[in-house]
Amino acid sequence: MLASATTALLRRQFPNGRIRFAVLGSFWTAVAVVSAVHWELFYILFNPYQWWQLLIAKLGIWYVWGLLTPLILHLAHRFPVRRPHRLRSLAFLSAAGLGIVGIYLLFYTVWVFFIVQFILPNQTIDGMLSYVISMHSTWYVLAFISTIAIEHVVAFQKRLSDREQELAQMELQLVKGRLALLTDRLHPHFLFNALNTVGSLVLDRKPTDAYDVVVHLSHLLRSSLDLAARPTISLAEELEMIDAYVAIVTARFGDRVNFVHQIEPGVHDLLVPSLILQPLYENAVKHGIGELPEGGTITLSAHRTDDDLHITITNPARPSSETTTHGTGLTLVRERLAVLYGNGRTLTTRRPSPREFVVELRIPIRGRPSTDTDQEERERDRTQAIDRR
Repeated sequence: MLASATTALLRRQFPNGRIRFAVLGSFWTAVAVVSAVHWELFYILFNPYQWWQLLIAKLGIWYVWGLLTPLILHLAHRFPVRRPHRLRSLAFLSAAGLGIVGIYLLFYTVWVFFIVQFILPNQTIDGMLSYVISMHSTWYVLAFISTIAIEHVVAFQKRLSDREQELAQMELQLVKGRLALLTDRLHPHFLFNALNTVGSLVLDRKPTDAYDVVVHLSHLLRSSLDLAARPTISLAEELEMIDAYVAIVTARFGDRVNFVHQIEPGVHDLLVPSLILQPLYENAVKHGIGELPEGGTITLSAHRTDDDLHITITNPARPSSETTTHGTGLTLVRERLAVLYGNGRTLTTRRPSPREFVVELRIPIRGRPSTDTDQEERERDRTQAIDRR
């Protein structure tokens, strides 16, 4: 099989063999017609042909060159003019070009002589050969070089496309790796605090509360594992996980903590990074509720503005404390948001009053939650797109 980047491109563009044959046949027919018209218009002083004889001559000439083109493309593919064998390839292609053009000109001579002998019976084969070589050899050498150049351009574009695809895959794997690393760093941080709560309840002789915490922790971990393959989930699913965390915190702090959710209708199905709210709640509990003997209320609000989902978490804080904006939880959330959405202002913190601390998330709206089926469909579409290249 005469393989080349150009023929592979044609197969991708026209997978049906009959259609591909019709397209190529039409192309070489058009070239023959243009060549015949050119001869008819510019060689009036020496034009022994009738128009139909001229068309037959040109069709035969260009159809044969069309049959030779896959061979030329294959040679260019097999011996590319690039390092480290540039000189060897140039030498081989030069010799092959002279051979192919020479054989083709012999066919050209025989074919035209066959047609011309009915018009000019005194024409000799030697004279016809001399005429063909003198008039057409340069043009077909240039045609050979042009075909070689086309194959090199198509092959270069293919290598460039493959390289871009490889870089995209590497970038995707890097992003997945960074997200996995960040998520893995979140899990031990959360487990440490949750188990600390269980230990405190056991020491306080509250076995029932400790059991409830273990149940909620089990539910939270099971949900986390179920959603581990999905970098984004719906806000509703994230809030279900937060409910389990809220139950764990409430078991520890009792009446000192209160949670309020203010969710705008219609935003529950919007996508958020999985396990994105829990570290922010931990930050609010640790640096807010945990430092206030009287406790307080942690408020979560969510609303949509244009193309963004805005989530705000407000917690009380001591007036004298300088609540950190670079703690472990906030830092990990910032890094995850940067990986998923770029380095825009997707997380900000502020203190609207001395006794209040606010964390604001701005998450781009990207549609409904992803599922395993969606991921399989996207992977299949991506594979098909690569195959079409």
